This record gives sequence, C-alpha cells and structure tokens, in this order.
Amino acid sequence: MSALAGIVRFDGGPADPMTVGRMIDCVEHRGRDRRDVQADGAATLAYRWQRTGPAQAVDAQPLFDRLSCAALVFDGRLDNRADLAVDLDISDDASVSDAAIVLAAHRRWGGGLLPRLIGDFALALWDGRERRLTLARDPRGIRAISYAVIDGGVAFATEPRQLLRVNGVDTAPNLGFFAERLTGIVSHASDTIFRGVHRVPAAHAVTATSAAPAGIVVARHWDIEPRHELRYADDAQYAEHLRDLCQRAVTARLRGVDRAAVLLSSGIDSASVVGLASRVNPVGVPVQVRAYNLAFPDFPDANEEPGARRIANHFGVPFFSVALQPATPQHHLERVRQLEDTAPGNLGVSDDVLAASMARDGCRAVLSGVGGDEWFAGTYLHTADMIRNGRIIAGVRQLWHDGHNPDAFHGVGVLATSCLWAVTPERLKGVVRRVRPAPDRTPPGFDRGFATAVSLVDRVAPVPVDPRFSTLAAGAGYRAAMHPHGIYAWEESTRQSSLFGCEPSAPLLDRRIAEFAAAIPEEQRWSGRQTKRVLRAAMAGIVPDDVRINQPKRDPGAAIYAQVERQYRAGTLTNLELFDARILDRSAVDGMYREMVRLFTGGQNRYKVLAFRLWTFLAGDCVWRGLFGRDARAALVSSRTEVCSGTETAGTRHE
Repeated sequence: MSALAGIVRFDGGPADPMTVGRMIDCVEHRGRDRRDVQADGAATLAYRWQRTGPAQAVDAQPLFDRLSCAALVFDGRLDNRADLAVDLDISDDASVSDAAIVLAAHRRWGGGLLPRLIGDFALALWDGRERRLTLARDPRGIRAISYAVIDGGVAFATEPRQLLRVNGVDTAPNLGFFAERLTGIVSHASDTIFRGVHRVPAAHAVTATSAAPAGIVVARHWDIEPRHELRYADDAQYAEHLRDLCQRAVTARLRGVDRAAVLLSSGIDSASVVGLASRVNPVGVPVQVRAYNLAFPDFPDANEEPGARRIANHFGVPFFSVALQPATPQHHLERVRQLEDTAPGNLGVSDDVLAASMARDGCRAVLSGVGGDEWFAGTYLHTADMIRNGRIIAGVRQLWHDGHNPDAFHGVGVLATSCLWAVTPERLKGVVRRVRPAPDRTPPGFDRGFATAVSLVDRVAPVPVDPRFSTLAAGAGYRAAMHPHGIYAWEESTRQSSLFGCEPSAPLLDRRIAEFAAAIPEEQRWSGRQTKRVLRAAMAGIVPDDVRINQPKRDPGAAIYAQVERQYRAGTLTNLELFDARILDRSAVDGMYREMVRLFTGGQNRYKVLAFRLWTFLAGDCVWRGLFGRDARAALVSSRTEVCSGTETAGTRHE
C-alpha cells in the first residue's frame, strides 16, 4: 500500500518541500514502512509505502532519472512486468521495482508507455526536458490520483484531502458534485467534493505544461475496442479462456503476499476469487487465504453468512463473520471528519470491525468479487437486440425470463416498454417527445431552486448507450461497467479501508478480463434465467456446483428500510442540516418517507428505491455537516494547517 504527493512549478520557482511534506504526512496510515520527500528544481515529490507481504522488496521512491531528466512516483502494481522487462532488455528480478520499469519504459517509449502498462496504478511523471507533468490512472480507477491548479503550478496527490494542505486551493463545496452524490448517481468522472480539486478519470492521463487552463489536457490512454469480437467454436473454449484470465488476475494480486483476505458473500463472484486464491502457490508455499463476511441475521433475505460459511468450508479456509451493528449519524460524521471527504454510507460499523480484523490477522491484501456483476451479469437490452434482428419469438421468451428472474427488480411490463423504446427509430422518438407532456425529471427530495441552480437534471441524466458497439447490449454493458459512479464508490471504499492498513483489489476488474468480456457474444453472459453464464462455466470443478449453477442474489432492501425507519423515529431524518442549507426540501423528504412506508407495508418492491435514496440523504447530511456545515470549519482548520515533523530540504530523505 502506498501514497504519493507532489508539486510542480511552471513559473521558475521551487516547489515547497514543507508543503509537500504536509501533504504526504496527512495520510501516514497509507505507508509507515517508508517515507521520502525529495526536491529537484521545479518538482518536489513525496512517497509513502507499506508492505502488504513479507516477500515484497523495499519500494524506494521517488525515482529520478538524470539521463532523461525525468522524475516519477508510482502507486501501483505491474502485472505484465516480465513482458515489459523483455521489451526493455532489463532484469525482472525482485531488485528492480515496478516503478523502475515504468521509468525505463518512459525512457524508451515516452508518452506511448501508458497503453503498455497492465495492472492497477496511479502515477505522476515529470519530464524535465519537455517541462511536462503527466498524471495517469489505470483503466478501471482501482488506484486514485487527484490534482489542483495552484499559482504557478500544479499540485497532485493520492487523496483529495492531501491537496487541502496547499495554499490557494479552492476548498469550497462543489455543489453540483455533492448533489450527484446525494442522488446516488455520481456522473462526473473528474469532480470531487471540493471545487478546486479534480480527479484524474479512470483510463485517462492529465498532462500539464503550464498552470493555465490551456496548458492542461485530459485524454484517454486506454479503451475497449468496441468492434473487436471473440468467437470460439463452443462454450468450453470461452470458459477455458476466462478461467485462465481469472487465475492470472488473482495470482498477480497476490505477488509477494503470504496471506490475503477475501470479502466473501454466497455468490459466484467472490466464491471464484476464494477458490482461485486458494490455488496460488508461488514458491511452493500456498498463500494463506482467510474469508470475511458481513452477516444480516435479522434480515434473512439479506443474510449471506450461511452460504459464505459453506463456501469457506469447501475450500478449507478460515472464516470470520460479523453481524450487522447499526451505525449512528455520529459515527458517519466522525468518519467524514477523519477522511476529510465523502465516506461510504455503510449501514453499520461492522465494516470497520471486518477491516480491523483483517489487519489484525495480517491480511493487508484484500480481494473482492467486484467486477463479476459489472462485466458478466448482462443487460435486458439483449432482448431488444433479438427484436431488432427479427428474432421476435426468442426475444419475447427471453423477456419473460428477464422479468421473472429472481434478481430482477423490474417486471415484464417495464422491461418490455424499455426494450421497445430502445429499438424505436430516433425520428419517431422525437415525435413522441413533442406530443407527450414533458415529465418532471427533478430527483425527489431536492429543493427545486437548488436543483435548478446546479443543473441537477442534466447532471444525472442517463447516458445514452454507446453507439460504437455492434449491439445495444454490449454498449449498455460497457456503460454500466465503466460508469463513474461505480468507480467513485470504489474510491470511497478504498479510502476507508486504508485507515486500517488494508489494500483492496478486484481481480474481476482486471483489464484483460474486461477486454475479454466486451468481445464475447451476449449469450455467454445471459441465457434464459441464468446470468454470468460464462463465469459459471469457467468455475466448473473449482466452485461448488450449488453456488456455481444457481445462487440468486440476496436483497438488502429490508435492512436499509429498517435503518431509515430507525433514524426517522430518532428524529434524525426530520432534522437534516441540508434542509436549512436549502439543498433538500423538508416536506418532500417527509413525503418520500411516508410513501416508502406505504409501499413496504403493501409488499411492493418499489419501496427499495425510496429507502436507498433516504439513506443516501442521511449519509450525505453527515458529509455536509462534517465538511461544510455550521461546525465544520473550526473543526478542520487545525488539521489542515498542522506542521509535519522534521525539516524538509531539497534531497532530504526520512525513513
């Protein structure tokens, strides 16, 4: 686990090592084994590092290449380092760090190095000859990096809060982004909660050649090839290909690790990760795998503990489960102040207990099954593709299966309407829009004046299906898998896990798996009522058949409902500070609550949407109070102006 920070000046002045020291020291928990701050002319870079396994060599950064006048900080892991080492004619032994390989790749390929990197990474590269700063992030945004334009230069760091230590950064609330977060649909990939801090979007690079807006360019360095198709003679070949990719992805994430945690549910995704991790045996000694689970004993529809325990027993791995312990608003508020950023709206404090247990057990590397839903669950628009291609009977049959799938949220009627709309010609859609009354698309609960001021309707409008793909289903699947909201949710989760010294990763979000998933026929994802068809086939002989063949998802709706109801009875939901800030409308939120109760009492599943939105409001109120509310400023001033221990000078190293 690691963190980076730095400042590059374009106005000829030196970057202040003391400021960079403060930036890297406010995330001490991300790296206690090594700390280094170095300055070289216009650039001052900092790096913190902590081992996640005993076989990992010391990662000495920042790196400076005197021949090419380049400097690098690299937070990440290269999964194709052996291939890169061959191409670069350098050694691949443990004494050569991933960062050193990246710097050598820059020396060889310059700006063309980024598409060649496979793995999870965030990097900052200063090219002194070209006077160009490059900030880049891996294809799915597993590692994070943010930046801020300051007077005469650019500051950058792993977490947005590190940039709050830099004079001149605009720390006012980004109200448009905050509104997106309150709806549960983060749609702007480069925004943060602070107006003057920006994220490097996943799969993108930000290059800066000056501190002026015209000197900063954001460009994509990787993307799926939408017209690439992978076609095999039979299903077994798809399964074999995916099994190999999954094993390689899991193995890569356990390099140098002697033990690892897996967040285990009762489904195929995390079961696959546990099974494959249990097979990793890099130097004759298997990696010790431990499984961790969050249980919902009071909510049978949400509780995955019994199934997860059976899976862990099948693989012979230790199993640890924590029952849901409801979180209080005070707990969320304290976490926001600790992170100085948005925080996951977890239902309980049990997530913290799990993370602390993993760290106590020596499991710094934490794997999850995230990615299975995103790339292999499929989309109802495969039915629209069937209809569009004249397969009417097959489409109707599939539509019936979709609407009656145990995991389906919408019924056949809603899905049929959506499919028909998807295949309606654009000209006819335009006629329909002109004839029918314009619907009110303002998300419920918001103060209308606020929603208008931040253009909320436009900000959260659905993104059209990507037309570059040959089918509607493929375009919709890509949109869902790469949506900014999922990427930001991962960032929030990893920020919180880092407080406990844990480094999450998601093998099923591997770039090579994504490229495979985007190229296969839709029938490999979803056929009849079975989703993730190719993944289930790939895990034959690894995952128990009762999990692999038919395991519907658990439903946390009732648990969320109970938490919202508890906060309503406690008076929390009726006294949000967001009402006084005129961001939310008190009467509208009260109406949402009453409608939620009515739907729940009547046994209608639509209550889940309202329960989720109300819980998001509760968590969002904690973010507002902790960062921008009445008492927030005084609480945060001291933390943002603390001095780092010691004195920083050019070239000084502290370990």
